[in-house]
Amino acid sequence: MKVVVTPRKKLCKPIEKPIKQYKERLPAVIKMNYPIKTEGYQVKQINQDVTIYQPKMKQTIETLKEFGNEKIGFKIAEPKNVTYRIQPVPSTKNDKVNLFIDAYANNYRQLAQQLSRIKWDEEGVHLPEQDKVFFETEITNKAFNQYITTSENLAEYTKQQVDFTWFKSPIYRVKEDKIYKGVHSENTIGYEFSLQRSSGLALDMVNQQYTEKPLREFLELSKTLLKGEKVIIQFGFKSCESDWWKDAEAEIKNNRKGSKPTDKSKLKLGFAGFDCCLRLIVNTADKSRLETVARGYILSLKQLDDDNKLIEKKVHKKKFDAWLNKKVLKRKITVPYKFTNRFILTHREIKNFIKIPQRTLQKDFELDVNEREETTVHKSLLSKSGLRIGHSKVGDENYPITLPFNKTKQALDDFMKTYVFMGAPRTGKDTSQCNFLIEAAKFGCGAIVPDVIDEKGNDRGMADTLRDAIPKDKLIDVDLCDTNYPIYLGFDDLIELIGEGGVDEIASDLVRILDLEEHYASKSLTRLIAKACRCNLYNMFCFLKSDSYAKEVYNQLLSTDELLAMQVKNEYIDVTVPANVKGAVLSRIDDLLGIGIVKNMFAQKPSARFNLKKFIEENKVVLIRMRKTGGVGEFGARVLMNILTLKVFRIKKMLQNDTCTFMVFNEPHQYDSKALTQTMEDMLLECPKYRLGLLFAFHHPAKLPKSLWDNMQTAAMNFFLFKNTNFSVYKDLADQLKPIDIDVAMKTEKYESIFLPYINGKQLTPLFVKMLPPAKDRQEMYDNSDLKGQHAIKYGTPITIVRQSIKEREMAMYTKEEDGEEKPKSKSKKA
Repeated sequence: MKVVVTPRKKLCKPIEKPIKQYKERLPAVIKMNYPIKTEGYQVKQINQDVTIYQPKMKQTIETLKEFGNEKIGFKIAEPKNVTYRIQPVPSTKNDKVNLFIDAYANNYRQLAQQLSRIKWDEEGVHLPEQDKVFFETEITNKAFNQYITTSENLAEYTKQQVDFTWFKSPIYRVKEDKIYKGVHSENTIGYEFSLQRSSGLALDMVNQQYTEKPLREFLELSKTLLKGEKVIIQFGFKSCESDWWKDAEAEIKNNRKGSKPTDKSKLKLGFAGFDCCLRLIVNTADKSRLETVARGYILSLKQLDDDNKLIEKKVHKKKFDAWLNKKVLKRKITVPYKFTNRFILTHREIKNFIKIPQRTLQKDFELDVNEREETTVHKSLLSKSGLRIGHSKVGDENYPITLPFNKTKQALDDFMKTYVFMGAPRTGKDTSQCNFLIEAAKFGCGAIVPDVIDEKGNDRGMADTLRDAIPKDKLIDVDLCDTNYPIYLGFDDLIELIGEGGVDEIASDLVRILDLEEHYASKSLTRLIAKACRCNLYNMFCFLKSDSYAKEVYNQLLSTDELLAMQVKNEYIDVTVPANVKGAVLSRIDDLLGIGIVKNMFAQKPSARFNLKKFIEENKVVLIRMRKTGGVGEFGARVLMNILTLKVFRIKKMLQNDTCTFMVFNEPHQYDSKALTQTMEDMLLECPKYRLGLLFAFHHPAKLPKSLWDNMQTAAMNFFLFKNTNFSVYKDLADQLKPIDIDVAMKTEKYESIFLPYINGKQLTPLFVKMLPPAKDRQEMYDNSDLKGQHAIKYGTPITIVRQSIKEREMAMYTKEEDGEEKPKSKSKKA
């Protein structure tokens, strides 16, 4: 709109009232709140509120010159637009584009409706426009970027529609001129598209939501672009009048020479219409390539021809800069006066131009897709008072991830559960377990940490890392392979804790530990001897090895448990036990005690110095080193882990308080057995109520018994999936990983995990978590290297005393046997 004034020599009086001027049906309201001085105008007074200037000579102005001592800004304000960049994610679909378009279908306003939208401020007069949306695609040989531009007053609404249409696709606000940077007439060619025939005839209206046309062609052509070359496709639309179809229908009827419209075009007339524009811009320093590059993209767009066709018109070089500045940069959609020349499309045609690459195209062309943007961080993982595990990046924000923790019963039920760390070797499982226990110790939680690997150094070994990261007063550090001060590991403390019936319960457990459940005779004999020897493995060994010692035990039972003594006499002393039955039991015990280190643990006199119950009640972190290779051996590791697990589980069940304890099972395949599997399965389902949390670390589920893995998944676990080169791991977990795609999950980096949280009874959306760095890189470490030696002396028994005790026992046994004491002959007990 132009504001016209005519200068004269005389000076009029100051004007304080509103001025209205109507020109070409576009109104502007100018309100003056202060007097202005003007050089004489020919003035016509209409009424007390309206004054119209009757100029003799028209002069177009944007800003009034200085008149007297005042300056007045008086211009048509430039329309303000907002541009967003849309970045696809793996789950991107274009199936809601039609809804996005239809969201603007009723935005057309008649002239009278526009009056209320006229505004005036320090920037000038803001004239209203029809609501418009531009979808722009920027293509280079390295990038494929897509943008949506709209007016400032429509920006928030448009952003909401984008969020709905392309769910979880990140949206970034950018500067408008970023897209067209470096574009000018010397290095660019432009095309304006129109329809060949009446707007009542349709372009391709086939359901395009699951197809790739013309995106695939655009991406194929991008491979031919050279460095520095750029192609921009600009498509804009705005709602047109609701009765557009009347003119369209009339034109089709009057156009008898053209081909008859198909059902597609007849269907088009039933939809809302949009005035559109389509522009192609090719930018390259090599002028000889301009039209060559442009031709490929023009042909790609012409794939959409149907009853109607797209016609491209090259913008003349002399007019290019004006076209660029007035139409392209201002996102202008020109609406011709003649209906024949209008470019009207419906949502079924427009969606050909508004779509972003779906997963197939993303992978085929290796597009820059933020594959992790679909993940979200639930507010329950953001508590500042929770247990730290790492941080997660969503968009440009890094969120510290914590596990909710407090001392309420409900919170402890949720916190004291199973935590699984699964991944390939050297991906950060052990470090993350250590960090978990270190942070848990800060909340007053204890832990039992058996370490059958016992790597050295606080940058690799679990036991050494925990030893140097936790204050000395919270630690117990013992080595079961210590040959100078062996630890007593009998069941006396557990039997005493259980009370009446304790011997019977532990005797049954020993049958399982020694894997003698399958044969009745062996199982029965093992249980009988275990009860007679109060579940002491060394005493059981001696009982089977020496008839004289067996009689000694029997004589002791006569004064403590006559019924048990009678059973021993009738089922063992007075009968000949078949050699295969007795041999099976003796062989299993001998396999264990045949390892000197292990024998020293069970052959010494009972000691209460290494008191697991006390350590658990005091929330100690108990490091139990039991090196498998070069130490206790494979069978020894299996039995010792069975015994420790059984002890911890039984103690926690008996205590039944809110003392929080975690137990670690690092690489359980190293010491797995049928009995241990059964115990762990029971623990998985029962432990939360006893405030016993379990930490499992392994490479993949095939390393575990299937029943154990099934129970883990049933136990409402928190699952940390680290980098794994085994594709089947991700395939089997595909449903749990959603919305994270399998190929995205496989790109997990070192020391990073996909966290599948189960919090407050809800399975939350998986997210990528950069786990905490090693303790030595984030906190002050302690020098606790002398602790193991100190605790060996404190909790162990000097080897000289142990060996002396064994010597005395076995000399007495063998001496009596050599003296010729013979077992009475009796009827053999059937196996």
